Amino acid sequence: MKPKTIKDEIVDFESNLQKVRDFLVELPKLRNHLKEELKLLEDERQDLLHYAELGRFNACEGFKIAKDIQEVQLKRRDVKDLLELVQLTCNKIEGKYNTNLLNEALGEIRKASNYRRNRTYRTRIREDLKDKINTGNKNRLTKTT
Repeated sequence: MKPKTIKDEIVDFESNLQKVRDFLVELPKLRNHLKEELKLLEDERQDLLHYAELGRFNACEGFKIAKDIQEVQLKRRDVKDLLELVQLTCNKIEGKYNTNLLNEALGEIRKASNYRRNRTYRTRIREDLKDKINTGNKNRLTKTT
């Protein structure tokens, strides 16, 4: 495997910061979605339990109800497990980060990256080297993905 270049590290840095920002923005939305999903599964479970308690059915239908309850319970457990992780994370980070600051940092990083791609060297004495330096510099600094 080819080692990463500094250019690759710069691109990764910006990408990783964006992922962190996106994760922090989406986390409360995920928590709300999981809470809604949990409520729906609990309501479905209650419907099935009331049907088992109050409904009339044969053994085959009873087995189907039991399997439906089991399926809902397993889904509910998965949602509760993920919600617990999300909730723990939200509790630790809420109020401790500022999305606007992350957005500003990303903007400044992009601006700096843009500057690096477009910067040129102004010769001090040797004007005859100006075009040769800047042409070579453009090739070296061009972003590759």
